Amino acid sequence: MQAMMQARSKLIAGTGSWFLVLLLFTVWLPLGASASMLYRYKNSDGVTVMDQTIPPEYVNNGYEVLSKSGRVVKVVPPYTEKAAGTSEQDEKARLQREKDDQYLLANFRSLEEIQYSKARKLGQLKREIHIVEANLADTLDQRENQLASAASFQASGREVPESVRATLAKLEQEEDKARDMLATRRQEYEALDKRFQAYESRFLELTDTQKTGDATSGNSGS
Repeated sequence: MQAMMQARSKLIAGTGSWFLVLLLFTVWLPLGASASMLYRYKNSDGVTVMDQTIPPEYVNNGYEVLSKSGRVVKVVPPYTEKAAGTSEQDEKARLQREKDDQYLLANFRSLEEIQYSKARKLGQLKREIHIVEANLADTLDQRENQLASAASFQASGREVPESVRATLAKLEQEEDKARDMLATRRQEYEALDKRFQAYESRFLELTDTQKTGDATSGNSGS
């Protein structure tokens, strides 16, 4: 290490490059590579530097790892908030997957149990959809009757009563509400169906992995 420092001092004296003086007194960050590897990066002045270590303040700016012959073997891109966000999203996705896996293995002992639960919950949603559809149809019938009544008043030259207009306004609100609820229930049905399809596939993967692991353990034990 002392010899390296002496050699570096001679290099500074010979070249007179002030930025090498700065690098000499920087806290160096070893990157765990062998001495045959070099790192190429740009310092704060935009000057390209090659050395066996990188100062920590330049690591986030990105760098290249070179072999002894000068061939680029790895490119580390600059650190960005977007990249950090992606890493956080990946970690959240991994944790959610682990949570889902624990739920599957804790609540279902077989594929048939998953399929039974799926059929039961989808059946319940389907019944709710049928109820909303029936209510919507009834509302539409009532609205048609009220419209016919209003048309009858107008045909006879009479003014449509306030009660008829109020009923039509109320039925229109009920129709909008029923259509929104129907759309929501149908979306829930599709989402639930896809979720259980994913449950089925993942459960097979998990149980197959367990069986493979058990078989491997059994073979090694024998």
